Order: sequence, then C-alpha cells, then structure tokens
Amino acid sequence: MRLGVIAKKLAAVVKQYDRSRPVTAGLAGVAMSNETEYPSALDIAGYNYTENRYISDHKKYPNRVIFGSENRHDLSAWKAVTDNEHIFGQFLWTGIDYLGESGRWPSRGFYSGLLGFGGFIKPRGYFRQSLWSDKPVAYLGTYPVREVTIHRMFCRSRKEEKKNYQ
Repeated sequence: MRLGVIAKKLAAVVKQYDRSRPVTAGLAGVAMSNETEYPSALDIAGYNYTENRYISDHKKYPNRVIFGSENRHDLSAWKAVTDNEHIFGQFLWTGIDYLGESGRWPSRGFYSGLLGFGGFIKPRGYFRQSLWSDKPVAYLGTYPVREVTIHRMFCRSRKEEKKNYQ
C-alpha cells in the first residue's frame, strides 16, 4: 500500500541527514498500519491508545520495538508498560492542560493534563507521581457529592490498600 512506500521514503530522508537517532512515529491506527509496510519503515513503532495490541503484536512482530506514543492516564495504560518487558515506555496525552480541543461551550480547553493551566499538580498528577516515584507519595483531596456539606475524600498512594471516607 502507498502508506508504507511513503513512510520508507520519509525515513530515508531523515537518515540521510541524521543517522544517530531512530525514526519513529505514532501509529494512530495500529491494526490498519499493520496491513501496510509503514511500521517496518520505522526503527521504533509508537502505538496510540492501543495497549491491548502490545502482547499480540509482539508475538507477531518480535523484532518490532514498541512504545506507547499517546496514552491515557489510567492505571491499566501504565500496567501495560510495566507488565510487558518489550514495551519501554509511554507518553501521556496530555501532560499540561491547554487551550484548544475545547468541545462544547463554555469549555475553552482540554483538561486531561497532569498539571492545570496554572502549572499546579492536579489529582491525576499525584496519581502518576505515586506510580513513578521511589519515595512515598500521599495525596488527599475532596470533592462535593451533593451539597456543600457532604464531601467524598479520596487518597492516592503506592500502597495496595486504599480507603474512601464519606
């Protein structure tokens, strides 16, 4: 297919100017890309939101170097990396909230970052910190459930045992 031919030409141009770094790309459609020569044109294949293909594709393409090029923030996305030695890492979408992709009014931006617009760590940022840090991490926060007087408290921790208090 044409996609693989174009990818090979682009990779050759990159290597013409810089052979010191691997050529990579995020495969937005891994299943479709696997039907072309696109992944084989890359030194490292990035998988966007397709952690469910890590094991099967590693078996089918054992020499392919794979990483998560665009991933969600949830624990299962991280476990897909830590539970599979052949996956060397992941990039999260997104690290910092940003203006754009705002959706419906009155939203003005995309709010899935580890850091908010002001650069402060959000609860999911502490969650990721607890996964990545060798030091103990604890984060306590509250959010309203129904009324101002009723709050639910949650805790992020590296420990397996967590409790919710209401």
